[in-house]
Order: sequence, then C-alpha cells, then structure tokens
Amino acid sequence: MDLVYDWKAFTSVFGIRGSVPRRQDSGHVLVVADNGKVVAAYAESEDLTSWTGSRCEKMAAEMPHRKLVVLEKKSVDGLLEGALSHPHYHGQFEILAKNAAALTGAGASIREFCTFSQKHFLLTAMSGWWTRILPSYYGIFVSLGASRQVLLTVRKGQVESFLNPEGERPPLEAVKYLSEKHLLPVQGIFTSAEKWNKLSEAPNPWPGIFEAIRGDEIRLVPYNRKLLCLLAMKAYVGV
Repeated sequence: MDLVYDWKAFTSVFGIRGSVPRRQDSGHVLVVADNGKVVAAYAESEDLTSWTGSRCEKMAAEMPHRKLVVLEKKSVDGLLEGALSHPHYHGQFEILAKNAAALTGAGASIREFCTFSQKHFLLTAMSGWWTRILPSYYGIFVSLGASRQVLLTVRKGQVESFLNPEGERPPLEAVKYLSEKHLLPVQGIFTSAEKWNKLSEAPNPWPGIFEAIRGDEIRLVPYNRKLLCLLAMKAYVGV
C-alpha cells in the first residue's frame, strides 16, 4: 500500500542540495524569545544551544555581522497550531513560512534558515504559472531512477499528496499505470539525478530545462506541446 505522504520520497526529489557549504559565521539566525530571553536559536549547520537563556540584546551585540530574526514564543506557538490544519509537512512549512514572514517583515529570509526549506523551482511553478495550462486536479510524476521518484497530486495549484510508487517501469507504461490507478491525468518528467540536481541548484533553471528537453536529457511523458511552449516563454521571455 502506498503512503499518501512519503516524506522520504518527496525530499529525495525536491530537497535542494547546495554544493557550496555556508560559512558558519554568516547568514541569518532565527531566534525564538520569551520576555527578551532566547528560548531557541537556529542557523543552518550550527549549534547555537549555548545561547539558550541569554538576553537577545547580548546575542545581537556579539553577532554584529549576523541578522537576527526574532519571533516571540507566544507567536511561534500560534503559528505551529495554525499550521497543523494542513495534513502534510510540506504544506505546514509553507503556512509557517508565509505567516512568519508576515509577523517579522523578514520576507523570503525565512527560507534561508534551512536548505531543505528553499522552494524548489517545480513546486513554485505548480503553484503559479503552470495553473494556466494544467487541469485543476492532476499528478506530476518525477523519476530520477527507481531509488528517487515521487508522484505528487496537485489540486488548484496546491500539493495534496506525495507518494513513492514502488518499482520501475518504462516511462509510457509508468504514466499510464499511475493515471489509471489514481484516476487523474499524470504528467511524467524523466531525467537523470545528476541533471536534476544541477538544475535544482541553478538560480534560473528554466533555460537549462528547455534545452535539456530539446536535447532529450529530460523527457516529458506524455509529450505536452502547451507545456513546452510555456517553458520556452519562461526560459527566454521570463513570463
């Protein structure tokens, strides 16, 4: 039986793997505070537990080169409670990122605390401009090989579930099988893990995606002419 929310499969495809490690003395620091004291502090690849119990002012003074994004514990508790209304982790994080940014005015900086939280280009597209041509309810099957594949079901631009359809089938057969099993149209994307990782780390992946499709490094199954035209416009016109 397939898991409806297979987080391992999801992160195997959409987890962004930065090739250059971040210096531990740079970037943002997320601080949860209660009455001016640090309850928890977090930054990617750093252990900041020694700051627990310290005054926020002291922490800021000793880290003048860092930007501290401070959230009050009471507000964080409210954010967490509100996010639980969504059934899976990806949706919960999207709610947290949006609401936390609104609370602090930090905007996109909320996503800088964890590399896995950076929004993948495909997830951004599905919740945005792909809604112009794709059905209101459909599936996206991304296969980088049998060990890295995931089927997303998407409803009105929002990820509804993500699962790992066990086994490996030829592309046409795999898409047909998944479409019939889950009773929805499925768009398949097939490529190598190396190509996918490279595109996932690119600041603007769309020109590379379009050229990879033209060069058969990425296969769209079924072939979707409307989607290809939209990819070309995104790659070279930016719309």
